[in-house]
Amino acid sequence: MKYTLLSIAALLLSNLVPAPALAQPEQRAINISIFGIGPAVDENALRAVKSVIGRAVAEGVIDTYITYGYGIEGGMSSCIQLSPFQDSQKLIQLKSQLLQIRPPSSTTSYVVQVATACAPKPPVM
Repeated sequence: MKYTLLSIAALLLSNLVPAPALAQPEQRAINISIFGIGPAVDENALRAVKSVIGRAVAEGVIDTYITYGYGIEGGMSSCIQLSPFQDSQKLIQLKSQLLQIRPPSSTTSYVVQVATACAPKPPVM
């Protein structure tokens, strides 16, 4: 009888305790793609993206900057990665700055995606 009561109690308690979450790799990089989609890329938006990246490099926020290529209509595909001395909160701030840039969708394709690290080959966007 005691064993049965203990088994029922254990079963009930096991349903109350959440299962441990699987560890997700920490996101430390941002993939940025900005290209012209027929007409040329919006130069102001491209300049703003480069400015955000340049400030982050100058301030030591990022220590890896890879450009995977350039578009026929202008623009680029790049990845930036946080310095190991920066916490992931800086990545959120950097992503926020990049998302404030809003090129016209009629001329420019613009994608900002977080990643665990910069890849040696360009990501598929």
